[in-house]
Amino acid sequence: MMKTGRRYSFRGCACCEQPALMSAAPALSRRTVLGGAAALGLALLVVVLILLVFRGADAERIAMAGLVASAVGLVTLQAIAWKALPGFGGMRFWSQTWRPVLSAAFMSAVVSAVSVALVDAERVLRLIAEIGAGALVYGLSTLALWRAVGRPLGAESYLLERVRSQLK
Repeated sequence: MMKTGRRYSFRGCACCEQPALMSAAPALSRRTVLGGAAALGLALLVVVLILLVFRGADAERIAMAGLVASAVGLVTLQAIAWKALPGFGGMRFWSQTWRPVLSAAFMSAVVSAVSVALVDAERVLRLIAEIGAGALVYGLSTLALWRAVGRPLGAESYLLERVRSQLK
């Protein structure tokens, strides 16, 4: 065993169950850290939305809560990433997240405008219009911003590739 300060144990390999020298403590991969942080942000968003929905909040307040929860989630994700991923500094983080943040701001503005325009409409119809407009604006603005910066590899390219493969 190597003298690295870590404890090692012999466990079975996950794919072939042969004995393998592995770290006794599970290693946190980049994917695990980012996935956990994203799940934390999603959980926070769901809690905020549930609290607002059950209090009779309209879509404008829900969209604003989503924007705030996204901002809090991004700050939390950045703090986790800085601790867990050496070399993953601020500019590298923000170079990947500015498009969704800006899209969320566009979505919030459009949902607010739809809410004002349909203030006298029935609640259910107004909610459907606000949700539809918000989803459409978020999706289109994210795609437009991604294309405007030269289609870099990221979530957008991954999602479009998955959609294309499903349509074949």
